[in-house]
Amino acid sequence: MARKCVNCDNDIRDFARICASCETFQPLKELSPVPSNISNWNGSDSLENLDLSWCDLSHVSLRRANLEGANLEGADLSFADLSEANLREANLHSVILVGANLERADLTGASFEDAVLWNTNLQKTYLSSTNLAGAYLRELDLHNAFIETNLSQAHIQDVDLKGASLTSANLEGVSLYNVQLDGGKLGGVNLRGSSLRAVTATRAELVMAHLGRANFEDVDLNRANLFEAKLKEVSFKNVVLSEADLRGANLESAFLRFVEFDQTMLKDSVFKNADLAHCTLEKAASLDFANLEGLYLDFVHPSTQDVVYERLREIGSLEGVTLPNGTVTS
Repeated sequence: MARKCVNCDNDIRDFARICASCETFQPLKELSPVPSNISNWNGSDSLENLDLSWCDLSHVSLRRANLEGANLEGADLSFADLSEANLREANLHSVILVGANLERADLTGASFEDAVLWNTNLQKTYLSSTNLAGAYLRELDLHNAFIETNLSQAHIQDVDLKGASLTSANLEGVSLYNVQLDGGKLGGVNLRGSSLRAVTATRAELVMAHLGRANFEDVDLNRANLFEAKLKEVSFKNVVLSEADLRGANLESAFLRFVEFDQTMLKDSVFKNADLAHCTLEKAASLDFANLEGLYLDFVHPSTQDVVYERLREIGSLEGVTLPNGTVTS
């Protein structure tokens, strides 16, 4: 017998996480009703290490509850009040937290792997050593937040991360869509194999960030700091790098199309075997000591050294640059 959507009653596929008709997230299996010790909770009894897995806890009030070490795997906590709750080391694998209130909750060491956090209140929440691997985060306000979590393979959409500190977060393989990262602190962060679409990250701090094989599309990195960033085999399409700092960045074998390099700092950067078709490289601030060996530029034939040199001379300084044919300028 087909499962029914909890919201619109349409049929949904077995173990589907979302109803295609109304975009409502679904529990992965039939849930148990609210246990009596929760429905009759007096607000003071400890719920530490309690097993509440696969329970329907939607709309319950557990404000300031002690749920340290509790097992909440698969529970539906939609619109629940967990503000100021102690959820340290709790198991929240695959929980649904649509519209839930976790303001000032302590989530230190908690696991939200594959959980759904949609329009969840995380204001002033403690997220130290929290596991959000594979989680679905949407319509969250995390501006200026300090995020020390595992977000690998997570889907992050419509989230405000302006000014947030993510230097201790793991973002490998993460998917970011319509996310605001302006002024974000991501120095040294692991973003390998990630996907960023329709993201604004103006003035973001990405010094020595690991971005190898990441995919950037329609991303604004205006005035971002990517000093010595690892960008090998990255893909940039319709990316703004105006006045960005890419000094010493490694873009070897990168695929860069329709990228704006207006006044971009590229000293000591590596573009070896990169594809820069339809880019404005000639508008860069500096290319001193950059490595362009094997670089593909759509405006010249790769073997025509003189034409390449004349076009790049428009930058004004080409000291020590390795040209596409391997020769070095004086």
